[in-house]
Amino acid sequence: MEYKIVKKDDELYHYGVLGMKWGVRKDRYKSGYKARRKKKAEAYLRELEKKAKSYEKRGDYKSAKAVRSEINKLRTKSNTSEKKSKEKEIKKDLYKRRSTLSDKDLDSIIKRLEKEKRLKDLTDSEVAPGEAFAKKILLKTGETLVTVAATAAAGYVIKKFDERLGKKYEISVKDLISYTSTKPKK
Repeated sequence: MEYKIVKKDDELYHYGVLGMKWGVRKDRYKSGYKARRKKKAEAYLRELEKKAKSYEKRGDYKSAKAVRSEINKLRTKSNTSEKKSKEKEIKKDLYKRRSTLSDKDLDSIIKRLEKEKRLKDLTDSEVAPGEAFAKKILLKTGETLVTVAATAAAGYVIKKFDERLGKKYEISVKDLISYTSTKPKK
């Protein structure tokens, strides 16, 4: 039995999804992990709402208030994450449209962003005084360590240099450190 292989050059094979445009990806948010997580969160919030209503029907207003505060915490947490993603999208959009913006619009946007950055810097410094204290201590410790290491290295170099010249000085590293270390400020 003989088999004949026939090649046709005028056929086009498509291995993608029918109707899908080339280079366009499907929206993964609708079917992805984030969407499932959001649905679970919404279901959990509905469950908490039912719980709060059942507490109110029974007259247990203290428990109902606690559940409602939990609901509010969860909602504000999700709102802040949504707000951050919206801000990110706005910034991306502005970056893409930067060539079409007028000088006046661009200046106002830059002023706004600078003010936001300055505000963030101010609030960060107020919020984290412990961080500033830790940085101060680390800087002082680092200065001391560098001074001691540099002095010891200089003493070693001087000692080796003098040994090559044939001179012998009896200067210890401790003496060098005591001569060059910074005196504490009073």
